[in-house]
Amino acid sequence: MTDIKGISEPLYFYYRINTVTKMETFILRGKPITDDLEEMYYCFPSDIEMPLGTIFSIIGGVTENILLSISMEDTLKRNEEYLEKFEQIENIELSLQAFLLCASLNADYSDINSKENIAIYNLNRFISECVANYNYATNDYLEKVILANSIPFPKFDRIIVDYSYLKRKGEYSDEDMKNFLDNKMPFQKQWSEWVDGLNIEKYEYYSVDTVSGFLATLLKVIFDNRKVINICENCCCYFVPLKRSDEKYCVTNKYAGEQDCKMAVRIEKQRNRLSLKQSHIDKMERSVRSMLYYRVNSALPRNQISQKEYGKICEEIHSYKKRIEEGLCSIEEYELFLKKFFKRKYK
Repeated sequence: MTDIKGISEPLYFYYRINTVTKMETFILRGKPITDDLEEMYYCFPSDIEMPLGTIFSIIGGVTENILLSISMEDTLKRNEEYLEKFEQIENIELSLQAFLLCASLNADYSDINSKENIAIYNLNRFISECVANYNYATNDYLEKVILANSIPFPKFDRIIVDYSYLKRKGEYSDEDMKNFLDNKMPFQKQWSEWVDGLNIEKYEYYSVDTVSGFLATLLKVIFDNRKVINICENCCCYFVPLKRSDEKYCVTNKYAGEQDCKMAVRIEKQRNRLSLKQSHIDKMERSVRSMLYYRVNSALPRNQISQKEYGKICEEIHSYKKRIEEGLCSIEEYELFLKKFFKRKYK
């Protein structure tokens, strides 16, 4: 729970992980979470969920800004500019903005000697060690670090919620309707009897109020799910691999409306291959043009071709290049065409 000056009502911030789908979100609430399922159904707007580890990647940029800031105002400005990039997850971005404002009012993150600032620094050092050696990526080592920095070990409230209640099963029986109207059926039983293919989702809600506590919570969930942390070889940011532990590139940038690093690197490699290929093709084309030009002007009748034949071949070359630009022809097809003019080299 956090109070902000000028706001009469307290704010509650929760990190939520779906233990079934492994999707996560960050939520700002005006009320604490509750076991009242009916209230829980209507308490959130449409929450945006992302794969496990995405929020950790985003918070990595936040903690970096905190450790580099020279004042509380600088901290908030740096992180506001950083988080505004994530337009694809506007709800989460706004919740994180409010969270950082609240956290900064309770702790001056620009004070390098504060316990909170030191705790963030030490957690970042711990993450570095986890990247260098996966053996450290466990809750046992995490507990050792956070206890040394006076951070409570993260605990959750598990809530089971069915979000399929809007799908009606069919006609209600007279007895069911009467029980419903008389409030004689438990809330969960009512929905379970009237919903086709009831889809129960299990969520863990972690209450957070400090950046160090939030970071510790994210690490705990990552380690709970036996995930590791890597550094993206393209953007040099921390990320949690979605499938293989040896993944080299993150996909976090796509939530900022940019091309994710995995796709960006793939396209760059393809562009480089095409560039090398194109360089090779250009060399072949120059050789063909030079060879044909020589044959036009050759004094030897055996190799000679007419100016008209030369012009026709040049038109074909131009046609191939134009069709490649329009996507109607591949470079490989053009290469096969050029190879026809070489008797030995490409046979």
